[in-house]
Amino acid sequence: DPTMPDPFSASRIGGGRKARADSQTITFVTGNKKKAEEVKRILASGSTDFPYQITNHKVDLPELQGDPIFIAKEKAALAAKEVNGAVITEDTSLCFTALNDL
Repeated sequence: DPTMPDPFSASRIGGGRKARADSQTITFVTGNKKKAEEVKRILASGSTDFPYQITNHKVDLPELQGDPIFIAKEKAALAAKEVNGAVITEDTSLCFTALNDL
């Protein structure tokens, strides 16, 4: 989505070496320590160095209803405002397209 900020743009500009030296931080918003550990492990296991430091922080976000894309964007925006920085949020949606998009 072009209206959302791109936290990875610094790593794409100049090959990522400069971004790694700057040591930017992205906060994974969760109160679940196991989820936070899993995200850190997954991002560290890639074929290239992940140029960001990952932290985690518990933020109580509202349980939004509606379109999954709207919910994902809104949760990320609310979390970013709360931690005053770049975030990763997680949201699970259950959709039934076979039942008239229930």
